Amino acid sequence: MSEARIRSPSTKRPRSQSIRLRSRSTRGSAWRRRGRTARSRAGDRGGRGRRPRRPGRTRRRRPCPRGAWGRGRCSPRSRGSRGRRVRPDGRGRRRRRSGSRRGRGSSPCWSPGRRSVSSSIPSAGRRRRRRRGRRGRRVSGRVAGSSVEAPWVRIGVAARGDRYPKVTPGRLRCVLTNWAGNVTFGARTVHRPTSLAELRGVVAAASRLRPLGTGHCFNRIADTTGDQVTLAAMPAVMEIDAGRLQVRVSAGVRYGELASHLHSHGYALRNLASLPHISVAGAVATGTHGSGAANGSLATAVRGLDLVTASGDVLELRGERLPGAVVALGALGVVSAVTLEIVPTFDIAQQVYERLPRETDLLEVLRGGYSVSLFTSWSGPTVDQVWRKSLGGAQPGGFFGATPAARPMHPIATEPADACTQQLGVPGPWHERLPHFRLDFTPSSGDELQSEYFVAAGDAGAAFAALDEIRDRIAPVLQICEIRAIAADDLWLSPCQGRDTVAFHFTWKPDAAAVAPVLTAIEERLAAYAVRPHWGKLFSIAPETVAGLYPRFAAFAAFAAELDPQGKFRNDFLDAFL
Repeated sequence: MSEARIRSPSTKRPRSQSIRLRSRSTRGSAWRRRGRTARSRAGDRGGRGRRPRRPGRTRRRRPCPRGAWGRGRCSPRSRGSRGRRVRPDGRGRRRRRSGSRRGRGSSPCWSPGRRSVSSSIPSAGRRRRRRRGRRGRRVSGRVAGSSVEAPWVRIGVAARGDRYPKVTPGRLRCVLTNWAGNVTFGARTVHRPTSLAELRGVVAAASRLRPLGTGHCFNRIADTTGDQVTLAAMPAVMEIDAGRLQVRVSAGVRYGELASHLHSHGYALRNLASLPHISVAGAVATGTHGSGAANGSLATAVRGLDLVTASGDVLELRGERLPGAVVALGALGVVSAVTLEIVPTFDIAQQVYERLPRETDLLEVLRGGYSVSLFTSWSGPTVDQVWRKSLGGAQPGGFFGATPAARPMHPIATEPADACTQQLGVPGPWHERLPHFRLDFTPSSGDELQSEYFVAAGDAGAAFAALDEIRDRIAPVLQICEIRAIAADDLWLSPCQGRDTVAFHFTWKPDAAAVAPVLTAIEERLAAYAVRPHWGKLFSIAPETVAGLYPRFAAFAAFAAELDPQGKFRNDFLDAFL
């Protein structure tokens, strides 16, 4: 074991690297009317005062800033009004048009919205708008309709595509949510450091801080009332050590980007998750996985971590303490770099089969390829699809009674397969077959909820039968269920710790109220099999019950207290467990 500490950082950080979330405007009253009003005299060009101008008083017109036209800062019709005009509505009241106080060309202001409290499970999709929440109007002290675009945030129905956040400021507030839109973060500030030195400064100066990955968690594990930090703007370092067969990669790099880089140099990872869009650090911290009875979770490839601790020091974790630090839920610090084991590159062929008889031995099917995933809607007499990924060679004409698909398929049969990786048994590079979805496509709209439950492989058949008994409750609120196998590991908080595992993953419709009782029913049915929930997805099992499922949980709690004695990286989610 080797642990090296680097000098303590300065707590001073550049202001340009943080995006401050303000609860109200800093430029006077939050609801001050500016510009042209319904009572303005003819000939007025729209002043900046709160009242119409009095007769005989004139005000020098403020010139339009250079380049401001076309960016929402000045209106061609009323240059001095900065584009905020007040028009009467049908009832004679004055209303303002929606728009930015500062304009698109100025510095952004991100601000979190109100948390979803309508259910114990946050609902997905469009944020609920209180009262008459139309775009640009005041809604419970906030303005609906602002947007932040990035793959790890959503505003209402915000688009995703760019790697780095872009902001279209709302009039007063912007709302930061996770990818699915079912969790509204309560952070005051989102930091985007561009170097390790800046990251260390951010961590050292913060009183409460949570790391933010690509936002693919569906519960409040990344939420905080303090600050958040994203590593999306950090340099994408990918250093291959051919002698040790390892790669050192920046924590914020996405698996799809890393995989392409490794393949171009003749190397590979043993396995990948369904989505290549997730970040390396976020995926390993929550125990995210792919499939394959002989393949461990993504975290099992970790051979070292660089961790920025609460003091801002960098701790290099190797050896005997590493198993306690990999699946750590962000409780130990902010991971800045990860060292992964690599192997020589290889080819994979992917074939989809349809209509697997439900009575087929589940474990035999899951062991029938390098990586096998079953998809079921729990609504028919058969398992809908089997996605079999094999190390090349001729594909069988049938698979345990299932028949080969004649065309490319999406896991949800009614969806187009454009976003999915190559099928029909055509061999290709590992990173273009092991994920279900392509990096250059968005796999779904995000309007969904997700849960996942892990049982010992030996209990998989009994667990499947138990779930089949409540299929009439599952099917109406389900989009699709995926069943996968994962090899055992020794990571303290891994859902696969100490046992070969089968995971039942549920992608739900975005209806929290309808999903909540179904989760309870599933957990009751699977309780007899020591079921462990996915750390980053929805579940309702009591924290003390979950903690009791992990033999090293007390050791992890002590480890977290040692590295973070003041609880800088804690939040309500972690407090419930630790």
